[in-house]
Amino acid sequence: MDDDYAKLIRLAERHDATLHIENEHVCNLHTVADLVAAMHRWRDPRLQALLDIPNAWRRERPSEADIEALTPFVSQIHFKDWSEAKGRMVALGEGDIPFRMLLDPIYAAARARDITFVVETHVPSEPAAATRRSVHALRSLANAADAR
Repeated sequence: MDDDYAKLIRLAERHDATLHIENEHVCNLHTVADLVAAMHRWRDPRLQALLDIPNAWRRERPSEADIEALTPFVSQIHFKDWSEAKGRMVALGEGDIPFRMLLDPIYAAARARDITFVVETHVPSEPAAATRRSVHALRSLANAADAR
């Protein structure tokens, strides 16, 4: 994949674009540790990390150390939650992921640079309501981080 990434990075340079790699098992990488390794292997300012903790949570839960190692490369984060009891994605704040604990290094980095937070609903039975609850939960997380 080295040649492929080199071509993509050259293309991004030519078009003044940024490439984002997400830890998404069906198209890129499985774990946060995989994403850290990719960022180090293909280190380039045009290549950034798109962190999706719930994608990793179902397979290999990221540690605080994994998140901290990825923090310098993160420019986007997908927010949703995972419920082990339901076996599916749920609105942010309604699942099992300890976002407050995991995201401290990300919030600290966001004070110094722009990081895009994206609510990914993934609740097809009630997309609008779940999105509203997720946005509310994301605001609560951000306010709690600001209070620290």
